[in-house]
Amino acid sequence: MITNFKELATTPLREKALKIINAAYDGIDIKKLTTERICLIGDELHILENKYNLKEYFRVFIVGFGKGSADLAFSLGKILSWRLSDGIVLDVRKPAIPWFETIPNIEFLVGSHPLPSSKNIAAATKIEKLVDNLTRRDLLIVLICGGGSILSCSSFQEMSDLIFTDEILTRAAAPIEKINLVRKHFGLFKGGNLAHLAYPAKVVSLIVNDVPSEDLSLVASGLTFKDLSTKKDAATILMDYGLNPFRFNLLETPKDDMFFSNVDNLLFSSNRDAVSLMKKEAVNEEFKVKVETLNLTGEAKDSLSKIYSSINSGEAIIASGETTVKIKKYFGKGGRNQEAVLGFLKSIKNTGEKNFLVASFTSDARDNSEAAGAIGDEEVLKKSAKLNLSLKTFLDDHDSFDFFSRTGDLLYASDSSFNVSDLMLLLKE
Repeated sequence: MITNFKELATTPLREKALKIINAAYDGIDIKKLTTERICLIGDELHILENKYNLKEYFRVFIVGFGKGSADLAFSLGKILSWRLSDGIVLDVRKPAIPWFETIPNIEFLVGSHPLPSSKNIAAATKIEKLVDNLTRRDLLIVLICGGGSILSCSSFQEMSDLIFTDEILTRAAAPIEKINLVRKHFGLFKGGNLAHLAYPAKVVSLIVNDVPSEDLSLVASGLTFKDLSTKKDAATILMDYGLNPFRFNLLETPKDDMFFSNVDNLLFSSNRDAVSLMKKEAVNEEFKVKVETLNLTGEAKDSLSKIYSSINSGEAIIASGETTVKIKKYFGKGGRNQEAVLGFLKSIKNTGEKNFLVASFTSDARDNSEAAGAIGDEEVLKKSAKLNLSLKTFLDDHDSFDFFSRTGDLLYASDSSFNVSDLMLLLKE
């Protein structure tokens, strides 16, 4: 939920927008979704539409990678209770556990993101030992969330490869599909290798989709999916971006169907959950609602202007996806959502446009900074003019955080939601 609602709600249109944004966060609240989508009836574990008879398994384990996996694991552990044998989860933070609640039999480890570190490697080693000792009478529940590609880093070689390729590919604004295809051929877990390690155990993966695609094998670089790409495909992408593939330790991924025959990959949450409640709240606020896309890509600074060009009075346009920022030089601070709003304001500054509002924000409340995103409207333009702030300069320097910090229009939110890609809201009265 938005934590600076009152500070931002300075106009009626802003208040409406903030209510719609809060609805998005409610739609992907981790504890709420876990309660709604997982339950235990007798010895039968119900996950979405699937049922698992726990009497068929000697032991039940949980492992998890990614942002939000710790809170999901804690809620799932409480449901499983004494039936849970063991668990290890790697997140960027430990779960928020009330003092009066018992911690389930899970080890919560904290790793680093967006760059991997030795913490990630140490945690991956522990998870490898747990998974590699499973039998066909064991049930392994895998929690896969955004950030899992980096958090599942399993060696110093992989850490070096990830850091170097991510810097080059991210600066070149490579799409996440290509980045994660390359990542699938790094390390111990990616590209289906986690399923390979867990074989012959029963594997149930709960996947929170954070990529602008419905291809779940891209999430966290496909830990429990059979990978259809090859080392050659990864090498081709690296060469396309001017990198020598022989510099990296590219590994072939497991191709034998046997390793994936006992794996259930389930979509647990996605941006559809957030967008659904955004639509409902926008209707409550008496807007005509249009969902532009759930797969928005392209350059962040141009993304909102293209969408806004089709808006009519009384409309709310909702979008979701993952844009990119092509960095030619780097001086400042801020993420792609803040840059998207700043880019929009620059494009509309001298047009005389009135009665509008745009917002772009991350679902997990961290837009490469402490802020979740930003709001842009006439109020921001007035404040920037009064403060003599150059939108172009801040945009060229990728310093959107500083810009919106000065105008007071950064959006802050609690980190209780899943990462399901970015969300955008455009309003016109």
